[in-house]
Amino acid sequence: MTSIPHGTPGDPDPLRALGLERLRRRTSMKWRTYPEDVLPLWVAEMDVPLAGPVLRALTDALALGDTGYPAAPPTPRRWPGSPPSAGTGTGSTSAAPRSSRT
Repeated sequence: MTSIPHGTPGDPDPLRALGLERLRRRTSMKWRTYPEDVLPLWVAEMDVPLAGPVLRALTDALALGDTGYPAAPPTPRRWPGSPPSAGTGTGSTSAAPRSSRT
């Protein structure tokens, strides 16, 4: 299967960029669980090429051997619209306040 133009000229349709032969060489559960006469159509796994910036970031990290867990961000983050106690510590009742007695 070849790339099919999508949108502007030179902008291939990412859903058609990888042929079935190439997808069947993948080692994920999606492509290894079923026999070749079954076309697995899972929603959770995308069969598209990696975006250029993602591919470069991964390649750079692997070239450096940077495969450990990332450092924690300087301040906790939370989803917009979530209550203040969801990840920020503000308003949390999970820890008792310190006593002022010495």
